[in-house]
Amino acid sequence: MSRPSPLFLLAWFVGLAAHAQTNAPTVSSDEHAFRVVVLARSLENPWSLAFLPDGRMLLTERPGRLRVVRDRRLDPRPVGGLPEVAPHGQGGLMDVVPHPRFAENALVYLAYSERGADGWGTTLARGRLQGDRVSGERLENVEVLFRQSPKGAPASTSAGASSSTVPAICT
Repeated sequence: MSRPSPLFLLAWFVGLAAHAQTNAPTVSSDEHAFRVVVLARSLENPWSLAFLPDGRMLLTERPGRLRVVRDRRLDPRPVGGLPEVAPHGQGGLMDVVPHPRFAENALVYLAYSERGADGWGTTLARGRLQGDRVSGERLENVEVLFRQSPKGAPASTSAGASSSTVPAICT
């Protein structure tokens, strides 16, 4: 029996991938229909999503991991170099927002909860996203821009910086 040609196999895989995408479930609203495509599984409390100019997506997991989705695949390695996050109550690694000129400066802003002597509070920091798919990505030169003081009970951590606060600070 002869083996299939590489060109046939390539065409078959491309067709299979296209079929899988077109068979994605559709959710409809009053005005639009949305195709639902799962990009990642096994995430623990995904919280925030940010799109980068090169097509990558950053997403936060509440326990303190920043993840990268590239070419529709979740990098199995979390981004390194993050500050210590204190997941408690509704707090944790909450928000990620790229700088408006991310393509030029690679700056990323993070809102997260942090524990102190007087309880938990929200902290805003920024760092430079460096690395690649081979060596892994990490935040470098992380600096705190805002730290809640005084801190409070765990429930107060959800009232801190959010996607609406971070862009105002990073411009």
